[in-house]
Amino acid sequence: MMSNAAVEAAKDATQPTPAQGWSTACQPSIQASIIIVNFNGGDKVLRCLASVIRSVDQNDEIIIIDNASTDGSVEAIAAGFPHLILIRSQANSGFGAGNNLGARRARGEYLVFLNPDTLVEAGWLEALLASLEANPRAGLATAKVLLA
Repeated sequence: MMSNAAVEAAKDATQPTPAQGWSTACQPSIQASIIIVNFNGGDKVLRCLASVIRSVDQNDEIIIIDNASTDGSVEAIAAGFPHLILIRSQANSGFGAGNNLGARRARGEYLVFLNPDTLVEAGWLEALLASLEANPRAGLATAKVLLA
């Protein structure tokens, strides 16, 4: 079960500011679609989402696929992150199928797949996309993984 403190911290840290907007109605195009598959991610997925939101702008979209979580995480995501795209799967069809579901919904020029326990730092997305822009024949890029 999600702690009330975790849900409240997620709400406080991630509400969009007027400058961010997060309104898809005024976005001319989406640069990156960040897809995160959750299954009983608990507080980890909330921390992941908070870190992602702090590091992206209105030209990116965040899509969360919930694979039929039973730990309260999907409710916490819906309450704490109402401005994100949340797709609720009726069954846990696995990580790959969840990513495919998110990819079908995505509108971005680039697809970015993150694990729900990932914590990102400022500039991560720009660096990742810059490597793809600099190498147009590249089909994918991956970030450096640091274990905590």
